[in-house]
Amino acid sequence: MKNVLIVHAHHEPKSFCSALKDRVVETFRQQGANVVVSDLYAQRFDPVSDRRNFVSVADAAYLKQQVEEAHAADHDGFAPEIETEIRKVEACDFLLFSFPLWWFGLPGILKGWVDRVLTYKRVYGVGKWYDRGSGFGKKAMAVLTTGGPATAYSGLGIQPAMRVVLQPVHHGIFWFNGFTPLEPFVSWGPAHLKEEERRMELERIAAAITDLDQRTELPHLDLDNFDPETFLDRSKRFMAVWRLASKLPNEADELVAKERATLQEMSRRGDVLQHWMATTREQGYIILRAEDETHASKRLQELPLRRFLEFEISEVTQTV
Repeated sequence: MKNVLIVHAHHEPKSFCSALKDRVVETFRQQGANVVVSDLYAQRFDPVSDRRNFVSVADAAYLKQQVEEAHAADHDGFAPEIETEIRKVEACDFLLFSFPLWWFGLPGILKGWVDRVLTYKRVYGVGKWYDRGSGFGKKAMAVLTTGGPATAYSGLGIQPAMRVVLQPVHHGIFWFNGFTPLEPFVSWGPAHLKEEERRMELERIAAAITDLDQRTELPHLDLDNFDPETFLDRSKRFMAVWRLASKLPNEADELVAKERATLQEMSRRGDVLQHWMATTREQGYIILRAEDETHASKRLQELPLRRFLEFEISEVTQTV
């Protein structure tokens, strides 16, 4: 990465979240990257989005943000602090959000940055979104801390899985604007960690940034996969319920690991939307995208465990 923009949202410079940000900056710079940090609290960034976003006026009688943003884009009408942040986004080829998870989402100051800076016509809209977005060809990643442990966001308890919690960021902010979303870095409950464990977390984020090219890309389907008016998928959905038809061989653990890796890659490509395997490894299901049942069956042939499984495939009706 040549030009990195880090948008950091934590009010305490001595926090572990800020320590992670500092290690990210250090690691990128060691790699020769040009790193720009928007430290929102240090900048005293105002998250309130209204007419203070603009020095131009399209309609003085009624404030509609997209109308004013489009007008500002055409008339050099963004307030100086907003213009500065927009230019940072335009110049970067890697965007990183650094924040603590608050109320299952972004801190208000970071959400306000999104609301004010990712502007209509300048950053998105007028045909610029998803794989036609201004960020296409660039990548983005979230680095965050939580108050609870990883088990709290496993999807097996009362709280939603972290992938669900972060979907508004990964899909609604990153991919909507064309940035390819990468697997997030989550430091689970650092307030409860010992000093040595914190040091290990800092080494873990440094390793993640060092090996960024190998980091998993999250699913991000192109616009051509969807109807431009209804936004419905042009492909159908199929549920493949499976059961173990024959005993697994001695190398079962290795095969199961390959199965999970294959499903992860199929998920990244957008072929698989959801999958589950019972802890007994004797049954499970896969929900996948395909043109028809024949193509769905062909995609299942990719699975390393396919020869040991029996499938019952049925189409899933799309509902609103």
